[in-house]
Amino acid sequence: MKLIFKIAAITVTPLLVSAACRQAGQSTSAASAPVSPGAASENVGPLLSKMEQDWVEALLKGDAAFQGSILADDYIGVAPDGRISSKAKSVDEVRTGAFKAESMSINGVKVRTFGDVAVVTYGQSEKSRFQGKDTSGRTLWTDIFVKRNGRWQIAANHGSRVDEPNK
Repeated sequence: MKLIFKIAAITVTPLLVSAACRQAGQSTSAASAPVSPGAASENVGPLLSKMEQDWVEALLKGDAAFQGSILADDYIGVAPDGRISSKAKSVDEVRTGAFKAESMSINGVKVRTFGDVAVVTYGQSEKSRFQGKDTSGRTLWTDIFVKRNGRWQIAANHGSRVDEPNK
């Protein structure tokens, strides 16, 4: 099962990056990615790291409004169990309590920017439930942020479990 997740991560993550870059009108090559005006002066790394931490805190509170604000309208996410979610579905899961986190922490946040696209990777440990099933454990995440109209949002993400879920 772990092998399937690893293969999926290797296969899906480049596709998500490519799709997010195309959405933003960018090339997937960092060397050819144009830098937006002011990007050099904007401290993107700390900003997106803080947004990730704020997202953790919002999920712990069950804050569906924050979930709606950090996800782009065309967001697509792939959960560690292979579920694919849209923005509406993800917001609804938080709003209804279908996803409920008791504890959650992130570490090792790394931010790479390519003009108006950023790739954020990190590890996450959580104690959580999805539709009543224990989904606690450790995952590695790749979030693709896109800056549109002066605002950073997550256009895509993918999580890979690095340990077996508690059953």
